[in-house]
Amino acid sequence: MENPKINNKIIQALATYQIKTDPWTSMKNYSLSSKILEDIMKRITLEEILDHILMDDIRPYFSSQPNRFTYDKNMPLKTKKPLRRPYENIRGFSGAFGTELWKTERIECTSILEWTLFVCQKDTALKHIYLIISFLVILLEDANPNFKLKSSRCLCHLLPKCDPTLMKNTGMGDLFWELVIQCLSYHPPSIDISISIPLLRTSLNNLITLASKMQPDLKDQRVKLYDEIVYNGIFNGMFYSGEQSDMVILLMEYTEKLVNIMGIYAVKHIKMLISLVSSVLEKSFQTNHPQRFLEAAKALKTIIHVCWPRIEHHHATILQGICFCWLNMQSQKGEIIDEIKKQLHFCIKSLKKLMGNTLDNDIKALMDVDSNLALFFKDI
Repeated sequence: MENPKINNKIIQALATYQIKTDPWTSMKNYSLSSKILEDIMKRITLEEILDHILMDDIRPYFSSQPNRFTYDKNMPLKTKKPLRRPYENIRGFSGAFGTELWKTERIECTSILEWTLFVCQKDTALKHIYLIISFLVILLEDANPNFKLKSSRCLCHLLPKCDPTLMKNTGMGDLFWELVIQCLSYHPPSIDISISIPLLRTSLNNLITLASKMQPDLKDQRVKLYDEIVYNGIFNGMFYSGEQSDMVILLMEYTEKLVNIMGIYAVKHIKMLISLVSSVLEKSFQTNHPQRFLEAAKALKTIIHVCWPRIEHHHATILQGICFCWLNMQSQKGEIIDEIKKQLHFCIKSLKKLMGNTLDNDIKALMDVDSNLALFFKDI
């Protein structure tokens, strides 16, 4: 395989099947293409081929579409292939504002781009950074959430290769922050859960990474960015889609993560966070998705440990959520159920450690109301 053009075409053909969520990718062709690529990459220098893929094979299909960060609009395009639209634009505007050749002429180029950013070295990514930014902006600005998800995954591969200085000098941090935070509004059920949940997950990861790279030294400024994630991601997500089990699992998971990242700064959100987490635990009579109660219990444990100076003022809400959940779960069995009970015990023991004997009257009052709680509180 010494002919660069042949290598280029073969690698692109194999990379087409490297994104498992693509409609044309099966586990069989993914596995086969992965094995062949692994063998090829042992025998050739990949970076030069990736340069050609970005400049000569992907760029022409994006260069005709205007966006706020266009890299080059002057590259000629010559093609007579028939239009193909496997992804239907959800607003019905596909092609209405100009030719989108990356959608119509070569639909697999976005998948090749994603794979390229995954495997390329830092030097290759930085060499073509402005070109790559223009690709991702076009995808993020598209109305179809499928392409927002692709761009968000691409950004997950790109950001670890970028340092804070590059973020500042290029302005890419502010640019992507503005675009990615809009993706947090793509909630189920208005957007299919197979798209919305992965899009929200990758967007939250990207925003957390962006915050750390945009403000690496000034924690006060970095926390302001985390505040935006909490408001736009956690609070709005629970408000609009709090009845969706998969959404609750995701948001409780990221509540725990963000509280850990923010540290004591998370205390400014404590009232709302405890209210949301406790409301999830109170609905534990809906036992068809116990994972959400486990994530909520873990989030509550983290909130108690991190925000301990203000916990006492909210202990009644915490007790309400814990007790409701335990009463609904006490007669059930299973691995997840056992873990939920374990996490609830961690929560109440932490609360007792913080409040001491002050909590005893509340515990006694709860056991008087429901004697079943005596079993829960016996080791406290």
